[in-house]
Amino acid sequence: MDYRMPLRSAEPLDSQWDGRLYEFVDYVVEKVEEAWEWDNPTVASHLTATLTPSQLALWAVLNANGQICNGGFSQFFFNSYGELAEEALQGFRLLRMEAYAEILEQAYAMFQYRPIPKDREQRIGALADMADAIDAGVEECADDEEIDFYCSLAQTLGPQWDELESRYYALIHREGVSGGYNAAFYRPLVDFIEMHQVDFFCRSLAETTSER
Repeated sequence: MDYRMPLRSAEPLDSQWDGRLYEFVDYVVEKVEEAWEWDNPTVASHLTATLTPSQLALWAVLNANGQICNGGFSQFFFNSYGELAEEALQGFRLLRMEAYAEILEQAYAMFQYRPIPKDREQRIGALADMADAIDAGVEECADDEEIDFYCSLAQTLGPQWDELESRYYALIHREGVSGGYNAAFYRPLVDFIEMHQVDFFCRSLAETTSER
């Protein structure tokens, strides 16, 4: 299975989406998003082996970013998306987004285990142990109380990542970068995609241009 997308035209890649960088990047991973099944090790293992290293890096980085921006590192580790925590770290490095990689490395250093477990229950158990270690008084809850359990964990563990999250948010909200929503985050992704088109598109820009 080829998870690369068709190249829409010979126009500059980001201009095809009227400069909305996030829409362009979302398009690039469209087939991956359709195929990926979270908390399904069999599917994840197959896709991890099938995707190009660049595709996997981009997919992992996008999902890590979404979770960190929505609820911080506590949410990232707690939710299914945490199964790609190590891939996200390596992805930031592959995409030469070293400032992001440095923040993740420091956040991961506070986690109980390395590499970060792919199994969600192991990650949740580690978070609970971390909370207990700082006298959180967090107790294991039944599945139907998962949200309350998470909120208790996040409230307890969140402060240890506050400074790193603030640094992370400052990076993605940097001003002076054109391209719409969180352009400072998406611009290096687009630049990387343009430089490695064969990893993301069925045909290269040169091939498309030669047909016109």
